[in-house]
Amino acid sequence: MIPTDYRHYPSLPRTGSNKLDRKRLQQEYLQGTCEQALDDETQRRVHAIWQQILGVGAIDPQDNFFELGGQSLQTIQIVNRLGAEFGTAVKVSDVFDHPRLADFCSFLDSRLRQREEQVEMVW
Repeated sequence: MIPTDYRHYPSLPRTGSNKLDRKRLQQEYLQGTCEQALDDETQRRVHAIWQQILGVGAIDPQDNFFELGGQSLQTIQIVNRLGAEFGTAVKVSDVFDHPRLADFCSFLDSRLRQREEQVEMVW
């Protein structure tokens, strides 16, 4: 098995009896879930979907969907959820072509802009 998330701590929190303080360690882990800030609203929305479907705690903008444990069935789930969330058609091949969160969000933003430009304004 390959771990989906790992962190390096210079020292682990200890209790008074010099045992590992699991509660403090979990708090430190949860506080450090977003090391890199997400750039825009699209990244935050896609991040939430990926996080829920993949079941991982932290996803950075440069993380690869497949390296986080994504499989073909999860790709289909992601495509369906993104289509419903953003109201645009997303293909499974789009996730394969842009597996990093930041790259995929840039692609999705460009697709959404194209749709807006194709809408004819009637006054």
